[in-house]
Amino acid sequence: MKNASQVQAQSVASYSADSALRRSEARPLSHEAGRLFLIAYVNARLGVASEPKKPGTDHYGHERIPEWFDEAVATLCEFPALQKTRREAMVRLVDKRIPFAELFAMEHPVAQALKDVIGAAREQRKSGDVRTEIIIGGANLLPSPNRALAFYAESLTLAQFLADKEGLAFIGQIAAGLFRGETMTQILRGTKSLTSDLRELEKAWVKWVGQ
Repeated sequence: MKNASQVQAQSVASYSADSALRRSEARPLSHEAGRLFLIAYVNARLGVASEPKKPGTDHYGHERIPEWFDEAVATLCEFPALQKTRREAMVRLVDKRIPFAELFAMEHPVAQALKDVIGAAREQRKSGDVRTEIIIGGANLLPSPNRALAFYAESLTLAQFLADKEGLAFIGQIAAGLFRGETMTQILRGTKSLTSDLRELEKAWVKWVGQ
């Protein structure tokens, strides 16, 4: 028979394990909650319940919002510990960063890689190779895992940088501007402490990341 101290120790261990599990489950949920919040915001501005995806597109978020900003909002909603990990990754990958002009226009690297894999599989099937199998395995799917890692980390740290310089409300202004079809250059022209020159903005961000 277990004594009181053994039962208490088992209860504490069980509670700790349950708490760790809840935290691990909450991390991806907080990310996805941020994405859903942005989608709901844009749909509310459109006055629709949902915005159907256009044929041939694979946006992670809303069709009216660039992929980088979708991830920026999602990662801003993550737990601080995960955000810290992403920022540390950005410090390591800053020399392999994605130029802002490319970042603001690019497709999500995971979505692009998945399209490439599925496209290649379809071509093999057309050629009569019925043995084709598609295995989706997260980062292993990517031709360059560091690029995907940089995409997430860069989206987050850029949003943090912009909020640090202009205030958190500026993130909402970016969302409204992008929704209206404005470019980031156009949006930045209305700021007080940021340049609309993307190369100069990138230099300032790089310096901020390294602080």
